[in-house]
Amino acid sequence: TAASDGNHLCLFDKTQNRGTFDTVKKTNYELEFAHGVVWDKKRQILWALGLRQIKAFKYIKNPSPELVLVENIDLPAKDFNGHDLYPIPDKDLLFITGEKSVCVFDPESKKIFTACNEENLKSISQLNGEIIVLRPEISWYSQTVRFANGKVAATQKNAKFYKARWLAANTFSE
Repeated sequence: TAASDGNHLCLFDKTQNRGTFDTVKKTNYELEFAHGVVWDKKRQILWALGLRQIKAFKYIKNPSPELVLVENIDLPAKDFNGHDLYPIPDKDLLFITGEKSVCVFDPESKKIFTACNEENLKSISQLNGEIIVLRPEISWYSQTVRFANGKVAATQKNAKFYKARWLAANTFSE
Protein backbone atom coordinates (compact mmCIF):
# COMPACT_ATOMS: atom_id res chain seq x y z
CA THR A 1 0.00 0.00 0.00
CA ALA A 2 1.01 3.63 -0.45
CA ALA A 3 0.69 6.00 2.51
CA SER A 4 1.14 9.63 1.52
CA ASP A 5 0.59 10.89 5.06
CA GLY A 6 3.29 8.55 6.35
CA ASN A 7 5.62 8.94 3.36
CA HIS A 8 6.05 5.22 2.88
CA LEU A 9 5.00 2.01 1.21
CA CYS A 10 3.73 -0.70 3.50
CA LEU A 11 4.24 -4.39 2.73
CA PHE A 12 1.95 -6.71 4.65
CA ASP A 13 3.05 -10.29 5.36
CA LYS A 14 -0.16 -12.26 4.84
CA THR A 15 1.57 -15.48 5.91
CA GLN A 16 1.90 -13.98 9.38
CA ASN A 17 -1.73 -12.87 9.62
CA ARG A 18 -2.54 -12.22 13.22
CA GLY A 19 -6.16 -11.32 12.62
CA THR A 20 -6.27 -7.53 12.49
CA PHE A 21 -4.67 -4.65 10.63
CA ASP A 22 -2.93 -3.51 13.80
CA THR A 23 -1.38 -6.91 14.55
CA VAL A 24 -0.43 -8.21 11.08
CA LYS A 25 3.30 -8.14 10.38
CA LYS A 26 4.21 -5.24 8.08
CA THR A 27 7.33 -3.49 6.83
CA ASN A 28 7.54 0.15 5.76
CA TYR A 29 9.71 1.48 2.91
CA GLU A 30 10.40 5.20 2.70
CA LEU A 31 8.85 7.04 -0.25
CA GLU A 32 8.10 10.74 0.03
CA PHE A 33 4.40 11.46 -0.68
CA ALA A 34 3.74 7.82 -1.67
CA HIS A 35 0.64 7.81 -3.87
CA GLY A 36 0.50 4.76 -6.08
CA VAL A 37 1.82 1.26 -6.62
CA VAL A 38 1.46 -1.04 -9.63
CA TRP A 39 2.72 -4.60 -9.99
CA ASP A 40 4.47 -5.24 -13.32
CA LYS A 41 4.07 -8.96 -13.98
CA LYS A 42 6.27 -8.91 -17.11
CA ARG A 43 9.30 -7.49 -15.29
CA GLN A 44 8.41 -8.77 -11.81
CA ILE A 45 8.78 -5.22 -10.47
CA LEU A 46 6.64 -3.14 -8.13
CA TRP A 47 6.53 0.44 -9.45
CA ALA A 48 5.85 3.03 -6.75
CA LEU A 49 5.01 6.69 -7.34
CA GLY A 50 6.10 9.43 -4.98
CA LEU A 51 6.44 13.20 -4.94
CA ARG A 52 9.44 13.44 -7.28
CA GLN A 53 10.23 9.85 -8.29
CA ILE A 54 9.08 6.49 -9.44
CA LYS A 55 10.86 3.74 -7.55
CA ALA A 56 11.30 0.18 -8.82
CA PHE A 57 11.30 -2.61 -6.24
CA LYS A 58 11.95 -6.32 -6.59
CA TYR A 59 9.64 -8.46 -4.46
CA ILE A 60 11.45 -11.15 -2.49
CA LYS A 61 9.09 -13.80 -1.14
CA ASN A 62 11.37 -16.04 0.96
CA PRO A 63 12.44 -16.41 3.67
CA SER A 64 10.10 -13.54 4.53
CA PRO A 65 8.48 -10.99 2.18
CA GLU A 66 10.51 -7.87 1.46
CA LEU A 67 10.98 -5.20 -1.18
CA VAL A 68 14.44 -4.43 -2.53
CA LEU A 69 14.95 -1.06 -4.22
CA VAL A 70 16.50 -1.52 -7.67
CA GLU A 71 16.03 1.87 -9.29
CA ASN A 72 14.93 5.50 -8.86
CA ILE A 73 13.48 7.36 -11.85
CA ASP A 74 13.02 11.11 -11.56
CA LEU A 75 9.68 12.64 -12.54
CA PRO A 76 9.71 15.35 -15.25
CA ALA A 77 9.74 18.33 -12.87
CA LYS A 78 10.73 18.87 -9.24
CA ASP A 79 7.23 20.19 -8.52
CA PHE A 80 5.43 17.41 -10.43
CA ASN A 81 3.91 15.96 -7.22
CA GLY A 82 2.87 12.50 -8.44
CA HIS A 83 -0.71 11.45 -7.66
CA ASP A 84 -1.71 8.46 -9.77
CA LEU A 85 0.11 5.56 -11.38
CA TYR A 86 -2.12 3.30 -13.43
CA PRO A 87 -1.77 0.87 -16.36
CA ILE A 88 -2.98 1.88 -19.80
CA PRO A 89 -5.18 -1.02 -20.98
CA ASP A 90 -3.56 -3.46 -23.39
CA LYS A 91 -0.32 -1.45 -23.46
CA ASP A 92 3.01 -1.89 -21.75
CA LEU A 93 2.70 1.66 -20.38
CA LEU A 94 1.52 3.46 -17.25
CA PHE A 95 -0.32 6.75 -16.80
CA ILE A 96 1.14 9.17 -14.26
CA THR A 97 -0.82 12.18 -13.03
CA GLY A 98 0.55 15.09 -11.07
CA GLU A 99 0.09 18.75 -10.28
CA LYS A 100 1.54 19.86 -13.61
CA SER A 101 0.54 17.32 -16.27
CA VAL A 102 -0.45 13.81 -17.29
CA CYS A 103 2.47 11.68 -18.42
CA VAL A 104 3.03 8.21 -19.79
CA PHE A 105 5.76 6.03 -18.30
CA ASP A 106 7.40 3.35 -20.44
CA PRO A 107 8.76 0.74 -18.01
CA GLU A 108 10.85 -0.88 -20.75
CA SER A 109 12.85 2.24 -21.67
CA LYS A 110 12.21 3.89 -18.28
CA LYS A 111 11.31 7.11 -20.07
CA ILE A 112 8.50 9.49 -19.17
CA PHE A 113 6.59 11.37 -21.86
CA THR A 114 4.17 14.27 -21.33
CA ALA A 115 0.74 13.30 -22.67
CA CYS A 116 -1.07 16.56 -21.91
CA ASN A 117 -0.87 19.58 -19.63
CA GLU A 118 -3.96 18.80 -17.57
CA GLU A 119 -3.14 19.97 -14.06
CA ASN A 120 -4.01 18.60 -10.64
CA LEU A 121 -5.62 15.29 -11.61
CA LYS A 122 -5.93 12.87 -8.72
CA SER A 123 -6.64 9.90 -10.99
CA ILE A 124 -6.98 8.70 -14.56
CA SER A 125 -8.44 5.49 -15.96
CA GLN A 126 -9.15 4.27 -19.49
CA LEU A 127 -11.48 1.64 -20.94
CA ASN A 128 -12.20 1.12 -24.65
CA GLY A 129 -10.73 4.52 -25.44
CA GLU A 130 -12.88 6.35 -22.85
CA ILE A 131 -10.85 8.14 -20.20
CA ILE A 132 -12.23 9.24 -16.84
CA VAL A 133 -10.39 11.62 -14.53
CA LEU A 134 -10.84 13.04 -11.09
CA ARG A 135 -9.92 16.64 -10.41
CA PRO A 136 -10.59 17.95 -6.91
CA GLU A 137 -13.28 20.60 -6.60
CA ILE A 138 -13.09 20.90 -2.81
CA SER A 139 -9.67 20.52 -1.16
CA TRP A 140 -8.48 17.03 -2.22
CA TYR A 141 -11.81 15.54 -3.39
CA SER A 142 -14.74 15.95 -5.77
CA GLN A 143 -18.38 14.96 -5.98
CA THR A 144 -17.96 14.45 -9.72
CA VAL A 145 -16.05 12.06 -11.98
CA ARG A 146 -15.51 13.45 -15.47
CA PHE A 147 -14.57 12.21 -18.90
CA ALA A 148 -11.28 13.58 -20.26
CA ASN A 149 -13.28 16.06 -22.40
CA GLY A 150 -14.75 17.59 -19.22
CA LYS A 151 -18.26 16.14 -19.51
CA VAL A 152 -19.73 14.60 -16.36
CA ALA A 153 -19.40 10.82 -16.12
CA ALA A 154 -20.97 10.52 -12.66
CA THR A 155 -21.81 12.71 -9.72
CA GLN A 156 -22.96 12.04 -6.15
CA LYS A 157 -23.99 14.81 -3.80
CA ASN A 158 -21.86 14.96 -0.62
CA ALA A 159 -19.41 12.37 -2.01
CA LYS A 160 -15.68 12.72 -1.43
CA PHE A 161 -14.21 10.92 -4.43
CA TYR A 162 -10.44 10.90 -4.57
CA LYS A 163 -9.70 8.32 -7.27
CA ALA A 164 -11.98 6.82 -9.89
CA ARG A 165 -11.45 3.67 -11.95
CA TRP A 166 -13.20 1.81 -14.71
CA LEU A 167 -13.87 -1.76 -13.61
CA ALA A 168 -11.73 -3.64 -16.13
CA ALA A 169 -9.15 -6.39 -16.40
CA ASN A 170 -5.61 -5.30 -15.59
CA THR A 171 -3.39 -7.29 -17.96
CA PHE A 172 -0.31 -5.31 -16.90
CA SER A 173 -0.44 -6.73 -13.38
CA GLU A 174 -2.36 -10.00 -13.64
